[in-house]
Amino acid sequence: MHNRGIELTLGADVVKASRKGEFNWNTNFVFAYNKQEVTKLYGGNKILPADPSIRVGEPVGVLFTQRYAGVNAATGRAMWYDTFGNLAYQVQARDRVVLGPTRIPLFQGGLRNTFSYKGFSLDLFFQYEYGRWASDGQINFLTESQARINNLKAYYDARWTTPGQITWAPRQNVNGAEVKGSGQQSGDRTWFKADYIRLKNILISYDFPQETLSKLKLTNARFYVQATNLWTYSDWFSYDVEFVGTSTGIIPQSKNFTVGLQVGF
Repeated sequence: MHNRGIELTLGADVVKASRKGEFNWNTNFVFAYNKQEVTKLYGGNKILPADPSIRVGEPVGVLFTQRYAGVNAATGRAMWYDTFGNLAYQVQARDRVVLGPTRIPLFQGGLRNTFSYKGFSLDLFFQYEYGRWASDGQINFLTESQARINNLKAYYDARWTTPGQITWAPRQNVNGAEVKGSGQQSGDRTWFKADYIRLKNILISYDFPQETLSKLKLTNARFYVQATNLWTYSDWFSYDVEFVGTSTGIIPQSKNFTVGLQVGF
């Protein structure tokens, strides 16, 4: 396997205080890029027999599956493209192709800014990922179009019901797969871009002045308010862009708020 990439960290005092208590702004940016490629497999194989998505000339984690073609407006059935590019209701393993996206991000990193002025401090930390595709078992379970299980309301409302209807949600059925048809979760139907920028942490604090500390007989005192996962920008359709995988029933990350007082004697 061949890996090539860049890891870069840039830090600076955008505004540097000349005296204690004056306005100060420090920033730190982290950037990482990695491109990998499988260059050789054992026995001269071009494809790993146990996992055909691992192929010479492609990165590990490349999306190797059938291409989803949408919903037939006349029948409401899910469709895919076969090996020859024809529309088909039922696809085979031979119809899988390399679609390009990977399950490993090409770019990732973070940005941190710290502002301080007269005892007050504001710390903002953003993290990001770009170039990753993912499938989430939690949301897949709720979009199976099976009449015997619960569905998300948005998915249920969008389901095909009438000939000529243009929609992204196939018609419902009992088994999740049509007669002489593939399962509705087949192919890349459940794979989506998982790029995001997230305000991972924000901390606002106030350090009490030395005069106040002396009166209270304290060495230090800080009041703070902190929030995590406060804001996320992403096209990801499921609960949490950082919470992906085949598992179901796991509680994703939540927004958290903390208020506290730190004192030293």
